[in-house]
Amino acid sequence: MVPNPVRVSFSFENIRVEGPLDSKWGVLLRIVGDFEIEIEERSVFFEPEFPVVEFWLQLKRWLQRIDESGFASDFEYRSMESEHEPLVWFRKGPTGWTLGAFEPESREVHVLSLDELVAPSRDLIEGINRAVRDQCDVDLSALERQF
Repeated sequence: MVPNPVRVSFSFENIRVEGPLDSKWGVLLRIVGDFEIEIEERSVFFEPEFPVVEFWLQLKRWLQRIDESGFASDFEYRSMESEHEPLVWFRKGPTGWTLGAFEPESREVHVLSLDELVAPSRDLIEGINRAVRDQCDVDLSALERQF
């Protein structure tokens, strides 16, 4: 019997610029938004003023490695702006993939299939691309080439 898929959602809102965008580091860290991860409509991570472009770049590279090699390695999002490391992670284990996030009140870990992580990750990449272009007038493809 195949288990029912788990619904994972990455969402952001209120994309805005919080500081100068006069360097690649400014774009990486100063375009922020309110970011949330939900599993089965239950919030497991929420961070206001989250550096969505920094997360976008690291998540996009993880997806590109999967596309290029057909192999998925662990993903750990580490922010230059945070003392907590990692903030969000996907790790392969013996029974599937775990999604975890640093949240002071909850250190839950959820077991998922790789597809349950990849599909919402791709949606998030596209959504951040669009929102940053439309709301901040920044082309992330140009930034990506600088790193």
